[in-house]
Amino acid sequence: MSSYIFKKETWLSFIGVVFAFLILILILPFSVGTAIPKKDGSFILMIDYGNGVEKKFQGSSKIKATAWDALQQANAHSFLEVDAALDFYPASIDKNENGKNGKQWILYVNKKRVFASPIEVKINSGDEILWKFE
Repeated sequence: MSSYIFKKETWLSFIGVVFAFLILILILPFSVGTAIPKKDGSFILMIDYGNGVEKKFQGSSKIKATAWDALQQANAHSFLEVDAALDFYPASIDKNENGKNGKQWILYVNKKRVFASPIEVKINSGDEILWKFE
């Protein structure tokens, strides 16, 4: 009477599962950090912590939205934690406070620095909003 564990089919199945798992482990890291595809009516919000760590969030801008709305939308989806200052600039994002180590949260829209208040900066479909801690 032979045991199930010693059958050739059992070992082939086990090796197949292990092989598939190893392929997933090797391929998955290469897909992390790839660009999020833009869709109609969407924007991309990026958070650059100034230390090599970044987060990306894709949201909807089907209504007239501002850079502040985009940040709040990411906050509402538990993507990040935002504390607001009185001028609608973030006082902190994910506990990185303005002034920490001499750095501030700086707003860029489509790779151009914006000096206006985020509540006044209108965004359109396809815009890339970047908050950079520098």
